[in-house]
Amino acid sequence: MGYKLMLVVPGKLSVSTWTALIVLLGLGACQESQQARSGSNIYDRFCVTCHQADGMGIPGAFPPVYESEWVNGDVGRLIRLVLNGMQGPMTVNGERYNNVMTPHDFLDDAQIAAVLSTFVVRSGTVRVPSF
Repeated sequence: MGYKLMLVVPGKLSVSTWTALIVLLGLGACQESQQARSGSNIYDRFCVTCHQADGMGIPGAFPPVYESEWVNGDVGRLIRLVLNGMQGPMTVNGERYNNVMTPHDFLDDAQIAAVLSTFVVRSGTVRVPSF
């Protein structure tokens, strides 16, 4: 029942990750910046195959990243999901999924911030994390 995150160690996320997220969210909400274009490029390279160009995923196989409680929820969890990947059953927007998301721990802080800002901003959700 539920989901299982791989290597979920609460540990501290780097200050540069939080800073980059905050800065990129602000920039992305105002105009298309170099960072926003970079985030779109990263999404197209590593995410689009499963989550699709429109971010709505593949029903029953890969969950949506747009209009998702996972994106609109805890920012730290979202960052850990990108870094550590995930496998096992989960529910997104009321639909069950049971697949594998590979870890993307090869991405640096700025790349993670850029790719997350592309769909967080598009979802209309701008949040400042608490430290």
